[in-house]
Amino acid sequence: MAFRRRVRIAALCVLSWICLAPICVDGSAKNVLFIVVDDLRPTLGCYGDSIMHTKNIDNLASKSIVFGQAYVQQAICGPSRISFLTSRRPDTTRLYDFFSYWRDHAGNYTTLPQHFKEHGYITQSVGKVFHPGRASNFTDDAKYSWTNTPYHPSTFKYKMAKVCPNKDGSLGMNIVCPVDVNQMPEKTLPDLQSADFAVNFLNNISMSGETKPFFLAVGFHKPHVPLKYPKDYLGLYPLSKIKLAPHHSIPLRLPLVSWNPWTDLRERDDVKALNVSFPFGPVPEHFQLLLRQSYYAATTYMDAQVGRVLAALEENGFANNTIISFVGDHGWSLGEHQEWSKFSLFGVATRVPLMISIPGITHSRPGEDGAQREKVFPFFDSLSDSKERQEEILSKQSVYNEKGMSLAVGTKSQQDQIFSKGTLVNSSNKDLIDNVAIVEILDPPYRTDAMVELVEIFPTLAEAAHLPTLPLCPEDPFKTWLCTEGASLMPLIRNVTQYGSERMEQVQDKKMGFNKVVREKYFGRDSLFSTTSIQRDDHKISNSTNRKINSPTLSLGFASEYKIHQHQKFSVKGSVNTVMDQKDDDVVYSAASKCDPNFVPYHYSLKSVDQYWKKAVFSQYPRPSVEPREDSDKPHLKRIRIMGYSMWTPDFRYTEWVGFTPSNYKIHWDENYGTELYLRTSDPDEAYNMALFDQCLHLVKEMSKRLHQGWRHALPVKLENSALESL
Repeated sequence: MAFRRRVRIAALCVLSWICLAPICVDGSAKNVLFIVVDDLRPTLGCYGDSIMHTKNIDNLASKSIVFGQAYVQQAICGPSRISFLTSRRPDTTRLYDFFSYWRDHAGNYTTLPQHFKEHGYITQSVGKVFHPGRASNFTDDAKYSWTNTPYHPSTFKYKMAKVCPNKDGSLGMNIVCPVDVNQMPEKTLPDLQSADFAVNFLNNISMSGETKPFFLAVGFHKPHVPLKYPKDYLGLYPLSKIKLAPHHSIPLRLPLVSWNPWTDLRERDDVKALNVSFPFGPVPEHFQLLLRQSYYAATTYMDAQVGRVLAALEENGFANNTIISFVGDHGWSLGEHQEWSKFSLFGVATRVPLMISIPGITHSRPGEDGAQREKVFPFFDSLSDSKERQEEILSKQSVYNEKGMSLAVGTKSQQDQIFSKGTLVNSSNKDLIDNVAIVEILDPPYRTDAMVELVEIFPTLAEAAHLPTLPLCPEDPFKTWLCTEGASLMPLIRNVTQYGSERMEQVQDKKMGFNKVVREKYFGRDSLFSTTSIQRDDHKISNSTNRKINSPTLSLGFASEYKIHQHQKFSVKGSVNTVMDQKDDDVVYSAASKCDPNFVPYHYSLKSVDQYWKKAVFSQYPRPSVEPREDSDKPHLKRIRIMGYSMWTPDFRYTEWVGFTPSNYKIHWDENYGTELYLRTSDPDEAYNMALFDQCLHLVKEMSKRLHQGWRHALPVKLENSALESL
């Protein structure tokens, strides 16, 4: 009897382990390919940027759900990566710089790869996944997160080396750095090495017959500075085609504390030679164009490495059962607001590309219903693909631009001819694209403008792979090892993919009378509405009180002080609500109409399925002082005195810069060093801070209340199918 009991217990233990593995749920193990790219903003073809050659990422997007409004929790590498790899916000990881290890400093939080490793996955890190150094215990958290030793390319050590050719034949430590790869140390570059390793990993897994699923994380470094890439990619972006950023001067009424002096650029030899003044600049316009040109070229170089990894996934038979996540760790300013780099709370620094591909959900598996008879992930080479090859692709995939493919061509008038009236891409308009540099955009079949955050990647991938899901973190999260400070996106993904068809568009048209062609044409911008109704006269700022703002305000390129309306302290009381009800929305919209009489709520342009997701997303950034100084971009924890907190809703971006005590991590909401309010529908480029106007005071109060309530009050409601059926 005792022997039989032991056998039964052993059998139950084995069965329990098997059922924890993803193979137990649907009969097929789901691998995960997790791609993270350094300093990547949504400057991609699939996000509507017609100049970009990013065919491999665009192809991935065509098999994914693409999130148009995805935001990081802090726009700097280390804190952002630790945040989304633990599904915790910086105030919980307590990492605002690069100089602490969260397991020692905050809590022994489970990471995304660790969760998969603990459930039977082979986990492998390639390139920059965790931020290297102290932030990941100098090991990339190897003991906990990775089955195999993390791989770092040997050439990464030349990041600060003088290897960039100058016009006089000398070499410099430049930011603009197109190179001959054969002349580089070791005759290669870091991202080439990372792609090589990832391809070899997939080849070896396939040949070994390994039955365990894998979690392969690949971190590509470009377009991070220096903008070092094979010089051939420069030819794809003639300087004559490059334009300056919109609003490339300092925004009106910008709080001084908001400014980041882009010190990472200033340490480069070619930028030093410009003798740009500290802290505002500006960078000369001719060099702005060179920076933008090289950012685009470096992005296309990175796209080729992504394509190599995707092609290896295909060639080794893994495309059918691999979940793919693609994300930027934060954005990057390319001259907008006279700013460069990240280190800020502007949308260009905090908004990133995010796409998730799930076989059987976002695209059909090969052979299902006769779909996908050709390769899912063929390799696209932007350097060698001819116009004839592009036209061949067009002839095979001719569909209305609302449905499957869009074309973006060289001029706005040519774009208008193709995008308008649901133009069919066929031989009848081939003459339109003759002698024009074509950028093929495989239009994602599933895209959403729902507000999402990178802390939600971890729970989403866990649920997609049928692993145990993450509970919501408690109010005191520091002793809870596995939880999320976001929400799994799978309910949103299921509803977008289920209702993102013709039926959903019919509902949209019926409810909103909305023109989807226009929507897709401008996808990637924050708003459809181009009407600029904001009062831009600085002299109309109220002087109704004598109190001065705690910090200077930037205006027209110099610092000054304004007497403004008295900001009141707003107390937050009441129970936690998961979403603002209609009454609250009405209050906000009424206040917004007083701030801007022509205000139009952004949700008029959202799909109904998007409106039921969360109402706001949040990000933060530290500063050591009000005045910009050498460590303003990357202050050490002990020097942080101010913390900026931003909240984005579909209609507004609202920011408060408040006091912060690093010794106990205490936030002082009553110490205000600057306030920002941007109306996204009329000011998508965040050029006109409205927080100082008397007519916007009521809206500032409402936004301040919601910001202080925090992310728990903005969590999504559960989207039920019946909600859509009732529309």
